[in-house]
Amino acid sequence: MQLKTMQRATTAVRSLMSAARQLPTRASASRSVRAATEGATQGPNGLLFGEKPPALGESRVKESWENVYVWTMVVTFAAGAYIHNNRKESAFKKQAEESLDA
Repeated sequence: MQLKTMQRATTAVRSLMSAARQLPTRASASRSVRAATEGATQGPNGLLFGEKPPALGESRVKESWENVYVWTMVVTFAAGAYIHNNRKESAFKKQAEESLDA
């Protein structure tokens, strides 16, 4: 009985693998998307975010939006932490603290 079950499982896996081989690959799908938007994007060039590193001794020049983004994130996280720490105590939290004290 176990042998027949193993044979069925092996057959099922083989049929799934052959079906998977016939599906389009990620590379071919991404190529078709890139071809449609070639003017707007560049292909992969091996650089982080497509940005060339500055020459030795030079520092990176920030774009205008980067400081705004960083400060927005800092203020958002600070406001979230403040709101989280100062929220009203829930009945569930009170009940849990009372059961711990008992």
